[in-house]
Amino acid sequence: SWGIKLTLKRLVGMFAFALWDRVERKLFLARDRAGKKPLYFGRFGDRIYFASEIKAFKAVKTLSLSIDEDALHHYLTLGFIPSSNSIYHELNIVPAGQWMQFDINGGVKHKRYWSPAKESSEKISFNDAVERTEELLRESVKLRLRADVPVGVFLSGGIDSGLITAMAAQQSQTPLRTFTVSFGELGFDESEMAMSVARRYKTQHEVIKLNPNLEDLLPNVVAAYDEPFADPSALPTYAVSEIAAKHVKVVLNGEGADELFGGYRRHTAIKYFSKMDRVFNILPNSLLRKGSSLLPKPSTSRSPYGFFHRFIRGFGQSAMQQYLVWSSDGFNEKEKQAMWKERMLRPATDLLLQKDLEYLGERGVIGNFMAADFVLGMGQCLLKKMDIATMAHSIEARSPFLDHRLSDFAFSLNHNIILSGNSSKPILRELAGKLLPKQVVVAPKRGFEIPLVYWVEEKLYEMIYDTCLRRDGLLTDLFETKELKGFLSRDSISDKGQWAKRVWILFMLALWDEHN
Repeated sequence: SWGIKLTLKRLVGMFAFALWDRVERKLFLARDRAGKKPLYFGRFGDRIYFASEIKAFKAVKTLSLSIDEDALHHYLTLGFIPSSNSIYHELNIVPAGQWMQFDINGGVKHKRYWSPAKESSEKISFNDAVERTEELLRESVKLRLRADVPVGVFLSGGIDSGLITAMAAQQSQTPLRTFTVSFGELGFDESEMAMSVARRYKTQHEVIKLNPNLEDLLPNVVAAYDEPFADPSALPTYAVSEIAAKHVKVVLNGEGADELFGGYRRHTAIKYFSKMDRVFNILPNSLLRKGSSLLPKPSTSRSPYGFFHRFIRGFGQSAMQQYLVWSSDGFNEKEKQAMWKERMLRPATDLLLQKDLEYLGERGVIGNFMAADFVLGMGQCLLKKMDIATMAHSIEARSPFLDHRLSDFAFSLNHNIILSGNSSKPILRELAGKLLPKQVVVAPKRGFEIPLVYWVEEKLYEMIYDTCLRRDGLLTDLFETKELKGFLSRDSISDKGQWAKRVWILFMLALWDEHN
């Protein structure tokens, strides 16, 4: 027998499992390194219950669950429930990269068996980094093509899923199926670039024209997610999974590439900020905050000035406050405190996250930021989105970039290599130059774009307003009606993008309440 420690060391990929040791009379719960698979648990009297979905706990009629208002407080900022909480007081989730031991006498032990690697002292060149990345990614894709059922790829117009498609097609024994989402409204369409990749590798490609009946789709998505979840790309991910399920049972995706290889604009910003760090450390924080407050507010956070404004607002903040300013469009602490009817002191979200991520240690300004992106934004939001959307349709989603051997290599690289030059993901772009059409290689980062502003401001506005202000709803029970109406109002929008995301956070909470 290998034992729990050696077993976890040898496992590759995604998993969540429970093991009962009949001899020692101990229960072990364990979860994969990145957090691809969920595992909830709760202690009720002298019993431990565990399951991969909250629905399972609700099926036990003798269990009583109550909403955790601190978890809601953090949700309002993040748009998802962080892993130190669940939406219910009584339930927690096994953290990614940890195993837990419960003994018959009620004792509990936590053990972290993996955390993102730290920068290595070994120096390698940029070209060597590209070559090693290609080797590891090819091997990861090859491993994840193993299946006795049809395999496909979620192919967007970007380089991440493009690389996965290229390597999968080159190594697949049968023609590869690929799936792309096209909204067909307001220019949100990357299907042409995806099609160019599909043509090059002769995949069986399907463009899914998604113009969903949102009023019908939303309840299904909310029901699948068990907890309030406000990443709007959950809708197209759910919809494309439903259609892909008619053709395949396994899909590969590009999750993790941005977090590991510097794919976000904020990563480039933090690179330049770190160079100016000494200068700004001399200035008082109050002066920095006052200076940023004097700048005119941007009309959109997606413009160059909007990004500059957000960048400047991060100066003078703690590392975790800075992370939230640069990566979240949710409500800040002042806004949240004003919203609650009961003005009790609730823990600040940045302090909670700082405590949760202490195990990452000190990695420097850039290293801290990218590790937080990997563990928090990806591990607790994006992977949850993908897992639930696919499993709701009995599809297995596999993420080659998240093989721990590849992720450990990426984290071990010096940040001058990860963020060299002025473009995002320079290592992956260099690799893409050999494998993908030029128009895909040079295209800027877009993400899974959806017409959220149009949905919120026009298409769904009446539904949103009525749902959020429902008299017997959770929002009007917990929050000040005046504050809610203020946030929902279209009359005083300064930044449509940020406003739409905040309204969506409230709307998803109200819908979750309505269907739970």
